Amino acid sequence: MKLFFERTVDFFSWLIDFFKNLGRRKPDDPPKPPGTTTTYQRKKSLNNGSYIVEGFAVDPTYCYSIEVTTDYRHHRLKRYDNTNLIPHSDVAVGLGHANDATMVIPSNGTRYLYVICYGDTSLPAADQKAIVKLRCDSNGYTQVARYAFPSSYSSYTFAGIAYMGIVGSSGNVAIRQYLIKNADSYYTINIRDDLSGTGTFNANDIDFAFSIDRGTYSGKDYSNYSRQGIYYENDRLYVPLWAWNGTSLNKRNENVVFVYENIGAAITNNTSNKRAARWYNIIKPSTTNEKFEIEGIGFRGSLFWFNTFEDANSGIYTDSQSIK
Repeated sequence: MKLFFERTVDFFSWLIDFFKNLGRRKPDDPPKPPGTTTTYQRKKSLNNGSYIVEGFAVDPTYCYSIEVTTDYRHHRLKRYDNTNLIPHSDVAVGLGHANDATMVIPSNGTRYLYVICYGDTSLPAADQKAIVKLRCDSNGYTQVARYAFPSSYSSYTFAGIAYMGIVGSSGNVAIRQYLIKNADSYYTINIRDDLSGTGTFNANDIDFAFSIDRGTYSGKDYSNYSRQGIYYENDRLYVPLWAWNGTSLNKRNENVVFVYENIGAAITNNTSNKRAARWYNIIKPSTTNEKFEIEGIGFRGSLFWFNTFEDANSGIYTDSQSIK
């Protein structure tokens, strides 16, 4: 009888709340996702073979995809220009896990790829927790700078990077701001355009920005999904996640991109557990246990681009469906 009474009270409490909030959406409760997309198109096979596909970046001309060997000691970069895939041979540049990358093109037109290269302790110390600046041209890529994070961040796992914009200058040298992520916490780091050689970043140039909530949305829990490479544009942060769910005979690849808005205000206010404004699902069923793992994303104009790790058959994709 008591249980029946408690359930009755709970039901009427829920009913009152339901009518009180009817027609109103909580500010932190995003709309339903668009569901399974069928509009993405495979533009090019990466022919990665035994290499693992990792970091991804874009500029107006190219998509950049980084591949690493399973021991994370050998790397190669591939560029895609909408028609051709331009591979570059392995070079002696340690990029660790090469989790994520972002492209910057200063006024002189030179392309610089900033790679965040978290790696495990089996790697050389310089490849474990650092940002590597690469110059990219028709000859391939060359290391310009390699800077480690200061000792005060030794316990952090920075595994995502996104370029935000110019925040100042020193003489004629621009100072640019980047977002880097440690789990679900985001930090800003200011880097001078003339960064070169090797060294350690100044702790004063790194600041906590905000944290995000990627937990439960519309009743589904995303907290155990793997975090992937991030992208920033027009005060919005795009955070892809991936999971491989299902039985051993029928795996279901689930990729979701959360979109967080008003990032400038979040940084100013050091917002905690910021909720996504909306999200976008890409789900590919598989009956052969083949992966379809989005590694990184970016926009070229209005088109959404991403690279995938699909075992030996990875690729570069685009999708016309708008998530901007």
